Amino acid sequence: MSTCAFCGSQHRLGRHFLAHRISTLRLRTVKVCERCLEQAKDAGYQIAEREPGSSAGDATFQGAPVAG
Repeated sequence: MSTCAFCGSQHRLGRHFLAHRISTLRLRTVKVCERCLEQAKDAGYQIAEREPGSSAGDATFQGAPVAG
């Protein structure tokens, strides 16, 4: 489960968006539900990608060096 930083709603992983706000020497990343996207933008956050789902553990990375 993950929680929206604006309204507190909880959903399964993969349902929220990641939003970033850059301030002096700091990057703040929060999770935002679809209903709060405009509120996050108004607060100065840039909406990025949707958070990884629960199947993200099965992801493979292309071009990453493999320890041998």
